Amino acid sequence: MKFVIIICAAIYGSMTSSRSIIIKQGGPAILALIVLLLT
Repeated sequence: MKFVIIICAAIYGSMTSSRSIIIKQGGPAILALIVLLLT
């Protein structure tokens, strides 16, 4: 799943540069993954 890769990239980015990256980059992917799992 592409969403998991995007979330992993957001986590890595937040660890290496800025914590706000996880919200900016990973937020939409996390929401999309939740919606996919609920439907």
